[in-house]
Amino acid sequence: MASYFIDSKVYCKNIHSQYGEDGVILKISNDLKIDFNQAMEFGAWDGKHFSNTFALVKSLKKLILIEGDKNKFKNLLKTASNNPAIIPIFTFVTISGENSIDQILKNLEIKQLDLLSIDIDSYDLAIVEHMQTRPKLLIVEFNPTFGALNYYTNESTKNIGNSFLSFYKLMSNRDYSLVSFTNTNLFFIDDSIIKEAGYEPLRFNNLDILLKIDQQLYKIACGYDGSRITFGRPTHPWDGSNLAKVYSYPKWAYGWEPTYFQLAFRALRTHNLKELIAIMKRLCDKR
Repeated sequence: MASYFIDSKVYCKNIHSQYGEDGVILKISNDLKIDFNQAMEFGAWDGKHFSNTFALVKSLKKLILIEGDKNKFKNLLKTASNNPAIIPIFTFVTISGENSIDQILKNLEIKQLDLLSIDIDSYDLAIVEHMQTRPKLLIVEFNPTFGALNYYTNESTKNIGNSFLSFYKLMSNRDYSLVSFTNTNLFFIDDSIIKEAGYEPLRFNNLDILLKIDQQLYKIACGYDGSRITFGRPTHPWDGSNLAKVYSYPKWAYGWEPTYFQLAFRALRTHNLKELIAIMKRLCDKR
């Protein structure tokens, strides 16, 4: 029996999404016969900007859009006023408690989510790890700069993101199959739906062996907050000395979304004059 996996480059299409997710969702829905009636997305921005769910708003019965930024939420309310399916919620989703996914769904008396899209550039994996609800399709943002075989979970209070492998291991243990990916998003489908459609759940073999080999490497990744992260082997493999950190910025230089001042400092720190000129030009245009 064949496994189900689609190449996003073939089916990518943007209506409101950023990297072709709208087209991938449509392909998955048609192939696996999934009807999307109830969906949730956060951070939702204004409900449209780079949204993975707004293209479905006319066919959805309920679209729960969650945004914690005041200015963005005001724009979300405007979008909701013209789309009766949207349920706008002003909050930051938490791992547990009153603002957790499970509690929000309970308050809304929603027992089944068909689609859940998470994009908060930080503790996305921790939220998924602690939630009890099982959406048919889960779309989660990952940090592609960690590569495919590096296990990394977002550090508390930081906006770095999570690696592909951290999500893959969690979701395969929860009986979900990876069915596609775009530049920054992974698509997981409940194994029961995969089987009902006549496919075999997708699993990669010998990941643990590959991971052990990969852990011997010294690696650098980029956080969503602008940081450079060193991970993997912390010491030199031959003499045992500590390996140097790279691009060590002061704390005030990090942030998401970064200010122009933070961007300018980073450009100067890395001697990227072209980037600095582009930032100054944006500042002038804004004025």
